This record gives sequence, structure tokens and C-alpha cells, in this order.
Amino acid sequence: MLRAARSGLRKSLLHTEASFQPSRTTVSHASAEELQTSTLLVSCPDAKGISAAVFETMYENNCNVIRSDHFTDKADWKFFQRLCFQLPKAADVAAVASAVSRLAQTWKMDYTLQHHNDRRKVAVLVGKMDHCLWDLLIRHKSGELKCDINVVVSNHPDLEWVAQAFGIDFVCISRPQAPKEQRKQVMESMLEDIFQEKGTELIVMARYMQILSEEFCSRHAFQTINIHHSFLPAFVGAKPYHKAFERGVKVIGATAHYATTDLDAGPIIEQGVVRITHRDTVEDMIREGKDLERVVLARAVRWHLENRVMVHGNKTVVFN
Repeated sequence: MLRAARSGLRKSLLHTEASFQPSRTTVSHASAEELQTSTLLVSCPDAKGISAAVFETMYENNCNVIRSDHFTDKADWKFFQRLCFQLPKAADVAAVASAVSRLAQTWKMDYTLQHHNDRRKVAVLVGKMDHCLWDLLIRHKSGELKCDINVVVSNHPDLEWVAQAFGIDFVCISRPQAPKEQRKQVMESMLEDIFQEKGTELIVMARYMQILSEEFCSRHAFQTINIHHSFLPAFVGAKPYHKAFERGVKVIGATAHYATTDLDAGPIIEQGVVRITHRDTVEDMIREGKDLERVVLARAVRWHLENRVMVHGNKTVVFN
């Protein structure tokens, strides 16, 4: 009788265990070739349920969220979110854009929706110094910067051969013989003609040592990245390494920021520093600084292209 009871208990347990086995279904996954990746950036007044509403919109439109980051600035309770998601290439992209637009209206959002297969066209502005230009073009050639650098513009002819080495158009805008303000207007007008012809969407000032007008900065708000060779807000303007040497600082830096009407005072995207000593000359600082400038500018450009940067007043939120 005991043996029969044990046998019955064993059968009962096996039956129970089998009933809890997960069902095995075949899930069809789209290949990488069948998917496209997109990024959604949103900012709005902070409120309960925002993230849930964003994810619900993604789910209802067959979007697969692969990364999400968010931040709330408690100084003014402003909410920021970056959402990276995938959807089939055959999906109705217009329907997704329409759904996001309705979401934005409901929650009073500012937003940017960018599809990664849309390679933005970039113009690089340079002067006579070539270190940042070389670095950007090498990174672009290697595929690190997902964009199309299609023109290099300068007010000097010195770096034409560098652009030609990479098969990129070079345009030298001559400095007209005219009063300073009129000269600036003429040069910026020539720049605008080039940008329109090339379809420029991002301007990178790779040591282009010219001050831009208020009108120019307004037309290209937060689409113009400048590299300044100091750790801002210290030593704005010209010859910051000389000023740093005279001040006897122990740290020098480089700053990538969006160009605005205020000289070297736009929203900062990235910064880097290096320690120096009393033994370092101005020439030593310049050499050390060039390394920083390359890396800091490249990071800022890449983060902008990857839709990781959101402007908040005169600051930025950067999702790394």
C-alpha cells in the first residue's frame, strides 16, 4: 500500500511539474537589415505618467524600445527623455511621427524625432590651424562620425590640400576690402549661399577664428558647434593660452559649445582639462591643448549627430 501511495504521489508531482513548464512558441525576429533605428528627444514640464505615455505610444506603433534615459531638472521641474527605438523598415514612419506629434500636444512637449538612416550634411569652417580639421576628417573617413562632411570652408587657402586629400570640396571665401561690419555681412552671405547649395544641417567651427553675427547665430541656433581653446568660462576671446600662462594656472582646457551671439558663452556640450606645471611654456600649453581640442570637439559633434544633446536655457543635458 505504501509503495502504491508513493507511486501515485510521484505521478501527481510529475503532472504538476509538467503543468508549469513554459509553452514553447516560435518567435519571429526581424533581422538587422529589416529594422531601422530612430531617436526621440522630448522635454516638457515634469508630471506623473509622462514616461508611461511615451512607452505606450511606442508600443501602439510597433516600435521596440532598445534604450531609454531620462532626467528631471528639479530647479524648474523640467523633464527630459531620450528614447532609442527600432521599427521595421516597412513600417509607416509617417504614422509614428503623427502619433508622436499627438503625444507632444497632450503633454506640451518640445521634441525631435530623428531616423538614423538620415545622414546629416555637415560643413566644417576652418582658419589656418589644421589639427581639428584632420581629426574630424579622419574620424569621418573611418565611419566614426555618422554624417556627410561635404564641404570645408575657410577664409584662407592654406588647408585646401587637406580637404582634397579626403575628396571633399573646399571653398575659400575671400575677405572683401570693406569696413569690418560690412565685411562680416558679405562673408556670412557667402557662407549662407554655400550652405544652401550643399544642404548643410550642421556647422562645425574647427578653429574658425571669426565672430559670427547675431543674425547668423539665430538662423543656425544650436546647429553650430564651436571649439574654444580654454576651459570656459575662463579666458574667453583670443589667445587664451597666453592669458592662462600669465595667470599662472595649473589646469588648462578646451570647450565645445553651441555658438551664440555672446562670445564663447553658448551652451557647453563637452569640456576637457589637462594639468600643467610652472615648467610649461606657452608653446607647451598650445601643444597639450591641441590634443584636448581634437577629442573634445569630436565628442561634441558625435553626440550631436547621435541626438544625445538637449539645450536647456544656457546649459545642456547630454545623455551618454
